[in-house]
Amino acid sequence: MELDSTTIKLSKKTKKRLDGLREYKRESYEELLEKMLEIMNLCRANPAQARIKLIKIDKQNKEKFSNNENKSTREEFSTRSYNPRPSSAIR
Repeated sequence: MELDSTTIKLSKKTKKRLDGLREYKRESYEELLEKMLEIMNLCRANPAQARIKLIKIDKQNKEKFSNNENKSTREEFSTRSYNPRPSSAIR
């Protein structure tokens, strides 16, 4: 089944940030954005669970970058200081 698709414009900086969040090299932007939206919804319902999920992703990214890949990108996308806002702040 083919997806109905569209094109969106992103700055190079945003694309680079998205690329740094991939769990594996061929992860599509569709998959990545779906994962991000899932986490945002989880933040509303259960911030603690969302933080656990983000920490897991951060750990996977650190392992990925430990093979001497772009270490500055790893630091930029770290979730160590992630503090979810109360659900009332997210609209």
